[in-house]
Amino acid sequence: MKKYKLPLSLILATLLSFVCFNANISYCQAAQWEWVTSTDEVDYEIDVSSVQRVNLRFAGDNVICWIKTTTLDNKYGLAKFAFRDKNSIKQYVMLSGTGYDENGNVTGWSPTISEPFDFHYRTINKGSFYEALYDKALECVTE
Repeated sequence: MKKYKLPLSLILATLLSFVCFNANISYCQAAQWEWVTSTDEVDYEIDVSSVQRVNLRFAGDNVICWIKTTTLDNKYGLAKFAFRDKNSIKQYVMLSGTGYDENGNVTGWSPTISEPFDFHYRTINKGSFYEALYDKALECVTE
């Protein structure tokens, strides 16, 4: 019986690795980045495949999506945003974010907010890049 312990443990380890690997693949989806707007220094893109309308417990109806920012020196950031309209005022909150250098190394991150409250939201100014991102996110959920 002892001679089967090592092969059985290897088989179980291999099986477990296969299950975890497949679970991660099914969880990850390919991003479909679309350019939204630019400033003199930053390009803003939205992953149109990630846009979804959700009803958050404390914040109500929101549109959630992933945003990518890329600077002139090829540093970039990925952030998950929630957008909403509250009393005819457009608002946003960054739920999570990570910064990367030009080689893909993590340079920083922000804390994750899983359930935002009203005080987390910021007002979107007319004509800002946030308004362009808000409008594109809403366009994606109404298509």
